[in-house]
Amino acid sequence: MTTKTLTKKADPHAARDEWLRVVNELADEVSAWAGEEPSWEVSAAPAEVEDALGVYTVPVVTIQTPDGRLVLEPSHYVPSRKANGSLSGMVEFYAWPTLFRVRLLYGQPGMKWQVMTESRVPLRQEWNRGNFIRLAKDLAGAEL
Repeated sequence: MTTKTLTKKADPHAARDEWLRVVNELADEVSAWAGEEPSWEVSAAPAEVEDALGVYTVPVVTIQTPDGRLVLEPSHYVPSRKANGSLSGMVEFYAWPTLFRVRLLYGQPGMKWQVMTESRVPLRQEWNRGNFIRLAKDLAGAEL
């Protein structure tokens, strides 16, 4: 007697809805934190992304500081290869015009967002307002 193993396919709409929830929550959080800083101006605009989830719209947050402009741009959802089907994704956070950047990775074990340098060195800091403001100031104030 042969037993068939059924594999349940993930609902792509459910994954997209969850990723959009996470990205919108991050954009709201960053906008609120940056908005509390004196002389920082925050704006958000929709942008279209295409990845494994299809085509959808994400918020891109722009922060103008006295030292330069910062952009928080959701990059893409990454289909999980883990058995638990956990959500993974990446958001770019960069300064303009220098383009110094870090990546915010979602789905790392035990952390909501993990900050990763371009050299793939993780910055092992808790994702909170104080660390975000420090990171934003470091990126905006960096010189070539």
